[in-house]
Amino acid sequence: MAWRVTVGDWPTTVIPYLCIGGSAFLVGMFPLRELPILLLKMLVYGFLYVYAFTTVNQLICVEEDRANKPHRPLAMGLVTRQWMARRAAATHVLFVAAGFLFGAPWPTLTWLAMIHLHNFRGIYLHWFFKNVIFITVGAAVEITATWEIISPHVALPWVWISVNSLLVGIGCNNQDIRDVAGDRLAGRRTMPIIWGEKKARIFIAAFLLAVPLIQYVAQPWPCPGVYLKATLGIPGAVIWVSATRYLIFQNPRSDHWSYQIYCFWWCSTLLLQPIAISGRFS
Repeated sequence: MAWRVTVGDWPTTVIPYLCIGGSAFLVGMFPLRELPILLLKMLVYGFLYVYAFTTVNQLICVEEDRANKPHRPLAMGLVTRQWMARRAAATHVLFVAAGFLFGAPWPTLTWLAMIHLHNFRGIYLHWFFKNVIFITVGAAVEITATWEIISPHVALPWVWISVNSLLVGIGCNNQDIRDVAGDRLAGRRTMPIIWGEKKARIFIAAFLLAVPLIQYVAQPWPCPGVYLKATLGIPGAVIWVSATRYLIFQNPRSDHWSYQIYCFWWCSTLLLQPIAISGRFS
């Protein structure tokens, strides 16, 4: 049941944790024998990170989920609100324990504060706070927590973290294109609802197309040559596919897969670019 509660969010949480974990491991140049344990830590931490959020979020968004995500257990009636509330409380305790045990207390507490603001202070109702603020901070927590757990003695690449956290936060307005019906029901003011779907699609596609250029211009790149082309080119090609699809294929199912491709861009960015930024293999 925990899998059913969280599975839709794994492409933006657990899998990215494993990707940035692998990258941080390579940057830190640790012995290969340590990799399985470190990735297991990231799997546990990443799962608790998303479970802590989804249990609370699904408690307050039942009607919206019945329209947008009817496969979720609470929306289907497979579990009760009491079941979900108990899991939320237990997961928060376990998440805090894991954060302190693994050496990442401040990112952990920051994420819990953001969960509270998102779900109980209404910032999920407007696209700017829901995506640009919440997801930007969430992405920064994702990266800094991983770095502190795996490579605590390696300096954090703050410029790279700041640039890419903001890019993923702005770009995540694309997830709202597929969810207009449920968002209207919940009273949300997402970009497609406020701007209109056509304008939102054009803006999102244009922004996603510009992302590789922004990444190249806004960050220092110590490693020249083939490796730099790969670390920019592979994620760039992926996000261009996502951007193009938003203009060509305009239906909820296609928008869902365009968003999944966008999630793959985020994973490839986390896996490839920190190595290039660090200059370890230049």
